[in-house]
Amino acid sequence: MQPQDPNTPQTPPAPTPAPTGAPNQYDFFMNSGPAPAPKSAFSLPSGNSTKTRVMIIAGGLFVLIVAGFILASILGSGSSSNVTKLTGLIQEQAEIIRVANASQTEKSVRDTKTVVVASNISLSVKTTQVQVTKMLPKKSQKLSEKVLNLKKNPKTDAALATAARNNGYDAAFKNYMKAELLKYQAELKSVRASTSNPQNKLILQNAENGVSLMLKDIGN
Repeated sequence: MQPQDPNTPQTPPAPTPAPTGAPNQYDFFMNSGPAPAPKSAFSLPSGNSTKTRVMIIAGGLFVLIVAGFILASILGSGSSSNVTKLTGLIQEQAEIIRVANASQTEKSVRDTKTVVVASNISLSVKTTQVQVTKMLPKKSQKLSEKVLNLKKNPKTDAALATAARNNGYDAAFKNYMKAELLKYQAELKSVRASTSNPQNKLILQNAENGVSLMLKDIGN
């Protein structure tokens, strides 16, 4: 064997081939399949049979029907309560208007201011009554005279008639109207608190403020 020239580049030895059948350290990247999908805790019944599909549809319809009944019950209850409050308020307005109108033609009135106050009260309350009536559902807006007059109080007429005979109608009218307007104002506040409609709230708030002005006129 001839000695190698030290200036000649040496060829690196060939790599030793891996034994046949030996596992490759990267095999798990190549051979691993997709991870199994996680099972849901809640799943619809499987199967493509007609019976299974009918059961799924029937179950869904049952849930919708039950939810509809619950929602209708809640809305109906709130609507019924609101109609009752609005109707009571309209009846209170009708009684105030009735007494105020009667006072404008009462012959025993001694103070012309009584007539002016009665006229202003009638006009103001009547305007609000029209607005409140529109807050009712359309089917409930046509209130009969019988329903409107359910708060008519014969004792009021008797007391005013007695005051008229004793030349004290003006004072009796003012005392009655003060008490009635305060009760009316409280009803306005109660209805306003129970409604969620911003426009209706504003109408009722303005009516409350109007009552305060009427009470001030009576007191002066």
